[in-house]
Amino acid sequence: MGSGKGRTRRAQATAASRSFRPAAPVNGFDYGKWADFLAGGELDDVSVFKYYLGDKGGAARTRENMPVEDLEKLATELFADVVAIGAVELPDGYSADDFEFKIVPNEFAQKSRWKRTEVRLKKHPQLLNGTEFTEFTYYLDPIMNMKNMNVSSMIGQMNSGVRSLIQMDIAENGLV
Repeated sequence: MGSGKGRTRRAQATAASRSFRPAAPVNGFDYGKWADFLAGGELDDVSVFKYYLGDKGGAARTRENMPVEDLEKLATELFADVVAIGAVELPDGYSADDFEFKIVPNEFAQKSRWKRTEVRLKKHPQLLNGTEFTEFTYYLDPIMNMKNMNVSSMIGQMNSGVRSLIQMDIAENGLV
C-alpha cells in the first residue's frame, strides 16, 4: 500500500484548480470577482438554470424544450449579476438595465438545437451589427453548474456584445 500521498496531491491539485483566476480582467471580464461571487454564495455546484429560473430550470428540462422567455430571462439576469458584482464594468451612463438579451431565429434552426442570442440596447434597438453571439444553449444547459467554464465563456461573449453595442451607440449617437 502507498503512503496516501497521491490522494493528498490530488486534493491539493483540485483545490489549486478551483482557485485559478487570471491575474487581470480579460476583455473587461474579471473572472476573479465572478469566482468570489460564486464562492461567497456557495454557488459553485448550483445549476445555472436552477439559480436563475428556480423550478422552471430543473434538470428535467432540456435545451430543446426550454421556453425562449426563460432563456432570455436567464441571460438578462446573469448579465445583471456580473455587472452588479463588478465582474463587468460598464462606462458611465450605462447600466445593466439598458440592455436586453433576445433569443432570435437561427437560420439553421431546422437542423440545429442551439439558439442564437442578440444583445440589444433598449433605447436604440436598431443597433445590432455584430452584437449577436454564439448559440446561447451551446454554452449553457440545465444541468451545468455555475462554476463551469462554459458559463464564464458565455459571460465573456455577452460582455463582448455589450461592448460592441456601446461603441456603436457612442459613434452614432454621441456620448450619453
